[in-house]
Amino acid sequence: MAVQILYTYVGTILISLLIIVLNIDRQQSYWRLQKWFAFFIGVTFAIELTGLIMALMKLKSIWLFNLFTPFEFLAYSFFYLTQIKSKRARSWIRLFMLIYPVLYLINILAYQPFFTVFHTNTYVLGSLFMILWAGTYFYNQIVLESNLNKSLIQDPFFWISVGILFFYSGSFIVFGAINYLNFVDVNRAASLYRIILFLNILMYSLFAVGFSCHKIFQKSYF
Repeated sequence: MAVQILYTYVGTILISLLIIVLNIDRQQSYWRLQKWFAFFIGVTFAIELTGLIMALMKLKSIWLFNLFTPFEFLAYSFFYLTQIKSKRARSWIRLFMLIYPVLYLINILAYQPFFTVFHTNTYVLGSLFMILWAGTYFYNQIVLESNLNKSLIQDPFFWISVGILFFYSGSFIVFGAINYLNFVDVNRAASLYRIILFLNILMYSLFAVGFSCHKIFQKSYF
C-alpha cells in the first residue's frame, strides 16, 4: 500500500510538471515565473524519484530530504516575494529567507542529526511561515486588491496558494504530532507520513489546475 502511494505521488508530480511545461505561454504576463516554477517542480520530481528508488532499494534517504526541503521553503518564499506587494510582508519574507537557513543549520548540528533524523523541528517552523505567506497572499488579492474584472479562479497563483495552504497546514499538524509521538509511539509516528503523501498529491494536483486554469475556467465571475 505504501509503495503504491509513493508511485501515485511521484506520478502526480510528473503530470503536474508536464501540464505546467505544456501550458507555458509567452503571451501570459506570468510566463517567466511559470518557467521558474517548471524548473522547480522538475527538480522536485528528480528528488522524489531518487527518494522512491532509494526506498525500493531499502536505502536511507532522510539525508536527501533534509537537504532538499529547506530549499523548498526558500523557493516558495521567493515565489511569494514576487507576488505580494505589501512592503511590510515582503520585509518579513526577506527576513525569513535570511534567518531560516541559520536555524536549520543549528537544528541539524545540535538537535536532529542530518543523516539519521528528519528535521521536524525546523520543518514545522517552515510550514507555519508558508501558511502565513499564503494567508497574506489571499488577503492581498481579496481585500487589498479587490478587482471585479479579475477572476481569482483564473489566476494560477490562487491555485498554487490553495495547494500550499492545504499542504503546509496539514504538515504543521502532522509533523507537530510526529515530534510528540517520536517520544511515545514511534510506529504510530511513522504511519502519519502517509498523510503527508496524500497532502502532497493534493498540492501538486492543484498546481496542475493552476497552470491550466485559463483553459478550464474560460468564463467566470468569481
